[in-house]
Amino acid sequence: MKIILLISIILNIIFIIIILKQKDVTTKNITINDSGYYFKEVFNKDTQMIAIVSIDGELINVNKSLCDFLKIEADSIIGTEYWTLPWFENSEEIQNKLIFSMEKVYRGELIRFEISYIDDLKKVHDIDFQIRPIVSNDGDIKSFIMMGYNITDLVKTKDALTKKEYQLDSLFHYAKDGYFFYLLDSGVLLKDISDEDIEEILKYHKMIRWNKTLLKQLNIDENNLSNLELFEILSMDKERLIPIFSQVIKKGNVDFLLHTKSEESNTEFYLDVSIIALKNSKNEYMGCFSVIHDITKAKIYEKELEWYANRDPLTTLNNRRSFFSYMKNQEQIHSDGIMVMMDIDHFKKVNDKYGHDAGDIVLKEVAKKIDNVFVSNAMACRYGGEEFAGIIFDENIDKVVELCEGLRREIEESVYSYDKWDIKVTISIGIAKIYRNIGFEKSITYADNALYTSKETGRNKVTIYNDAL
Repeated sequence: MKIILLISIILNIIFIIIILKQKDVTTKNITINDSGYYFKEVFNKDTQMIAIVSIDGELINVNKSLCDFLKIEADSIIGTEYWTLPWFENSEEIQNKLIFSMEKVYRGELIRFEISYIDDLKKVHDIDFQIRPIVSNDGDIKSFIMMGYNITDLVKTKDALTKKEYQLDSLFHYAKDGYFFYLLDSGVLLKDISDEDIEEILKYHKMIRWNKTLLKQLNIDENNLSNLELFEILSMDKERLIPIFSQVIKKGNVDFLLHTKSEESNTEFYLDVSIIALKNSKNEYMGCFSVIHDITKAKIYEKELEWYANRDPLTTLNNRRSFFSYMKNQEQIHSDGIMVMMDIDHFKKVNDKYGHDAGDIVLKEVAKKIDNVFVSNAMACRYGGEEFAGIIFDENIDKVVELCEGLRREIEESVYSYDKWDIKVTISIGIAKIYRNIGFEKSITYADNALYTSKETGRNKVTIYNDAL
């Protein structure tokens, strides 16, 4: 018996060696071209929608899933900027998300968020969207990979489950959202009811069940919860709650934003509240169930996102994009004004002589002085590099010239310290009037021409545009 077992073991070892040798031969027969072929097959057959993007923001490659989903040809979009993809081009909110996210990707982080896309047939698709950096062997980021996965069915399923009572029992105590049941002792058939009736019905509700997340969200003592009315639990005026609850009874559910503030910590909270009516088989109203989702972080993120999307990160002035957006909005309000273009003289010499860190200090300090002049009058931005732009809605050009002259003198007289050096710079300024018949953007060209004249005629001066320039 031992001899038979030994022979069996030896035969198995020989068989494994033969298999490994075959695998080795197979592997050695795969050429570089074969590997490229397999990569291309996987790339195009992957159900994820994939785009490869250069560090300059141009689409390098896209796979078949992406093209099929968006109903476009790869050749028509390769070489264009990634934000022109149909996913992004019609949504300023998503574009802002991308702008904010790409800075994190540059730091090597994985960015993930959900976006909604409406196709040509007006069908809404939910996309789980991710961005990852593609890093070389040297550790440098060479490009980015953007991946989108269609999770529409998953989202629909999730939404349906959250509104079904039988799903709540398993999620109730461990959920990150706050839950509570606010029920009547017995079912009531309700129709043609007034606000006075709603107020009376609310008195007969009882808080039957809740989770710990709710207590934390609303900062409520559990021992007092069953004795409080709903408007007290939610810390809101009864007059506001009555019409909300009327919609719950008449329509079956309602969503609203609850903005609260903790008196102890002076901290603000933003809560997304959903209240769903519960009815029995006889269509009698039994009470309601509520889901409370804390969106405070999202609101803070939204504010930060808006700030980063509209501000120059170095100087904290408005950026060029927000400046043009502001002008577009103001054109509907103001007919006249003054456009101002400003440029630091010989700024390249500052960078060359003292270094870019010194140049950054100069840019930030000059930007502060510019902001102080324009903050009370209208708006200024970092237009690009060492160039700034400002717009003032004042028909008195002499007053604007006086302001700009004061700014020019202040910059000329200022000293910017860096390391062992004291740095001085000057600024050239061009001014042009804004007329409704030429528009704001054309006025930038005129102000830029005046700025060029200031540069050409000695710098460190203010020039007003006229047709003779």
